[in-house]
Amino acid sequence: FGYLELSEQRAYRPAPWCHAFKDMSGRPTNVMVQEDAQEFFNQVCDRVESALKGTAQERLMQSTLRGLFSIQLVCQGDGCDFVSGRPEPFYCVSVEVQGHENLED
Repeated sequence: FGYLELSEQRAYRPAPWCHAFKDMSGRPTNVMVQEDAQEFFNQVCDRVESALKGTAQERLMQSTLRGLFSIQLVCQGDGCDFVSGRPEPFYCVSVEVQGHENLED
């Protein structure tokens, strides 16, 4: 999208990207194989993070795309005020949209 936004082109030919982005075996991306978009996005993020390790831009992905959520265990009952949780990093969140008009619903 950035390519189209910053150019006069009306379409993007992904062949160079598909050849450059290799699978785990080192083969170019096979455009005939359907993949889950979230899984593909996570793979891209993981690879970019790995490539940036040890560079001045090492924390680029964390500072621009990553968020944190916490799954908490809350004790409910008389005299119980225990809460336990820890932050978990994420790059994308699944959101149920069917039957909702907007994200706030």
